[in-house]
Amino acid sequence: KDRGPSSRLASSSLPPTATPRASPQAPRSRPQDWASQEPVWITVRRQREVAPMRIEMLLSHTVADLKEAIAKLGGVPRENQRLLCRSCLLGDDQTLAACGLGSRPEVQLVPSLGHKAVAGMAAISARRGYNMVPCNVPWKPSRHARLTPRDVHEFWGAGDPAGPTWGTDPLPHLPPRLQAQAAADRTVGDALSAMLLDLR
Repeated sequence: KDRGPSSRLASSSLPPTATPRASPQAPRSRPQDWASQEPVWITVRRQREVAPMRIEMLLSHTVADLKEAIAKLGGVPRENQRLLCRSCLLGDDQTLAACGLGSRPEVQLVPSLGHKAVAGMAAISARRGYNMVPCNVPWKPSRHARLTPRDVHEFWGAGDPAGPTWGTDPLPHLPPRLQAQAAADRTVGDALSAMLLDLR
C-alpha cells in the first residue's frame, strides 16, 4: 500500500532551530522546552483517494513553516492551504506545539478556492463554490438563481397562450369559494376600468 510522500527535516530548507546549550548563567530549560526541539512526524491528510503526506518537523516551528513544507512536497501553493486540527483552523503564527500536534501529529489539508469562475456544463458559480469550502463564510443561495419559462411550464403544465376566454372558468383548480372571490375581483376590476375610460 502506498504510504504517500514523506519529507525529512534535514532535506527541507526550513529555517534551522537553535540547539539549546547549557551555560553557567542560563537557567536549566524545562522539559517541555526540550520536547519542542525534538522532531516529530506530522501526517497531512488530503482527499480520501490520495495517500497522506508525512513531514518531519520540530514542534517549535510555526504553521507557516509547515505550509511551506507542504508546498514543496505536495505542490499545493501556500496561499491555497487551510490546515485543520481537531476541526479547528490553524493560524500561520501558531507553533505546532501550541496547536497540540505533539500528542496527535495529524492535520487535514483543505484547499482554499478563489473567486474565479470555472466555465463548463452545469458549473457552479465561483462565489457559491468558494462558500461551500469548509471554514469559509456560510453558503447562501445565489440571487441569480431564477425560474425560467421552461421551469414554470414543467411545474404548472401547458396553458392557453392567449389566456382564459370569456365565458369559461379561468381557474378550474380552485375551490368554489375562491372561484367566487376571483370572479368578484374580476367584476370590480372591469367596473374600475370602465370608470377610467369614462373619465378620459
